[in-house]
Amino acid sequence: MSIPVGKFERLDLPLKNVLIVENKTNLLTIALTLPEIGKTIVVFGSGYKVENLKNVKWFEKIQLFYWGDLDVQGFGILSQFRGYFPHTQSVLMDKDTFDRYFENDNGTPDKVAELLNLTDDERKLYEHLKANNWRLEQEKIPVEYVREKIKIK
Repeated sequence: MSIPVGKFERLDLPLKNVLIVENKTNLLTIALTLPEIGKTIVVFGSGYKVENLKNVKWFEKIQLFYWGDLDVQGFGILSQFRGYFPHTQSVLMDKDTFDRYFENDNGTPDKVAELLNLTDDERKLYEHLKANNWRLEQEKIPVEYVREKIKIK
């Protein structure tokens, strides 16, 4: 379903969780393959356009999860989104996932000088990816692994 941002901001849905994903491939994959998780929706964040969601006041009252690419830009977007909603938790953006599925892909350098809104573990992985110009795109992580690891209650 597609909805203008202005209308999305005014929704009053009986939700408990929102999972923001960085790209359309994973929006479709996750929305269609995750087991039913009650009172949860998946939202296409569209990369740095997550800025469009910054005025969704009802996000302040629910659990937010963000899943982006494991690269400097993915962590930049996570940091940006946490600037609006500090309670956001990342999913599948960890060193174990990266080490398991990394295929020697190069990333795209990011212009962000410092990311202020990352946990210690996220920051360590960000620095590791930045130093080596590495990337693991979301869609390269097998659906079975995603289903096993995403724990939204």
